[in-house]
Amino acid sequence: MIVLTDTIALDADAFDASGKLPRTSDGYAVLDCPVARSGIQEYLAAELGEAFADRAPSSVVRVYRPDDVIFGDASLSSYAHKPLTNDHPPEQVTADNWKKYAIGHTGDEVRVDGKRVRVPMLMADGAAIRDVELGKREWSAGYSVSFDVLPNGIAPDGTVADAIVTRQKINHIALVDKGRAGPDCRIGDNSASDDALKKDRRMADIKIVVDGVPVTVGDATAEAVVGKVITARDAAVE
Repeated sequence: MIVLTDTIALDADAFDASGKLPRTSDGYAVLDCPVARSGIQEYLAAELGEAFADRAPSSVVRVYRPDDVIFGDASLSSYAHKPLTNDHPPEQVTADNWKKYAIGHTGDEVRVDGKRVRVPMLMADGAAIRDVELGKREWSAGYSVSFDVLPNGIAPDGTVADAIVTRQKINHIALVDKGRAGPDCRIGDNSASDDALKKDRRMADIKIVVDGVPVTVGDATAEAVVGKVITARDAAVE
């Protein structure tokens, strides 16, 4: 099973005039946010298993996420009643570790909003809510996925791509600083500062796995990290 992460950010209307999230009388934050999108997203070959084992682990693979899969019933239903986490946990979230990782949960009114998936959610952890108000404002979906390699490098709609998603199932939605899907799925703050974020984001918050150990790095350092780790491992084996 391949497990991937994507990211989308919250809308500007999630905040009140003071820059705070509206809260219930118990201090919870109730939101309605985009959490995923269709289209092209970039991954490292190391994230995609044996299908791209012939490529350098740090090489970029363009994965096409078609509307009929991302917005299909099987995919959409898997967004409902899923845990929210603060950053991606090192393992899948289950009933056995939910208490350890969860900061809230999604609701069941999942719907399509243009090219995005939108989900109601309850943030119940005060520290995570404060993180959002201090600027940590993107949601990143963690999910299992199946995909086919595109031998001719072209998706059905003519988009240049290396692979196409055929199935996905959501496990959790993580609050992150920056993610690969960019500011389309951002919590508020649709300001001029987003222009600067767009320039340096591309593949931020990439999770790679080397010898079974998950490592999260930014796109600017991904190639160097992967190369050094693998070189050191091979030298140790010799």
